[in-house]
Amino acid sequence: MSDVIKTVRRAQNVSLATLATRLGTSESAVSQLEKSEREGRIKLSTFTRALEALGHSALVSVAPTAPTVDYAPARISSEISARLAAGEEALALRLLTFAVREARDGSMGLDELAAPPLPQPRPEWTEFLKALYRRELGAAAPTWAHPRALPQPTYLLSDPYYRQRADQDTPSDLRQLNLLIDERSFQRA
Repeated sequence: MSDVIKTVRRAQNVSLATLATRLGTSESAVSQLEKSEREGRIKLSTFTRALEALGHSALVSVAPTAPTVDYAPARISSEISARLAAGEEALALRLLTFAVREARDGSMGLDELAAPPLPQPRPEWTEFLKALYRRELGAAAPTWAHPRALPQPTYLLSDPYYRQRADQDTPSDLRQLNLLIDERSFQRA
């Protein structure tokens, strides 16, 4: 179903042991908790408690299901995270650019945009996600879409071909954030 707890835990570099201590349980219990979430068997109270131990909160809302809800930032971010963890940068990029286009085209409601995405396992992707929403939505971008510059230039795609293109053609707004990716890569994704 999802890996929200594991994704947040890893993004914060929190070990199973540390989370277990925060929850007053064992590492094996935390591992089982993450497994039950992945399998869709976790209780909402357990899910909420684990996220709170990681400094996050669960936002639960009830709304009619829109066709675009699967591409809302809070939902698509876990899928992007999974693709990055699997080494599938190109697929992660396609998912992100598609979701941003859905938001830009107005087919996504404000409620769907308001819930912030999960942190990505690679910090540059967290900032890139924010930057793309800010870039495409401008003044209508949600409050969470304020990217921060990375301390040093960082490539978003690991393939040497794309790195060379990024050196030559990274848009200035992304270069100011030290996010290196050529415009063509994410425009065509």
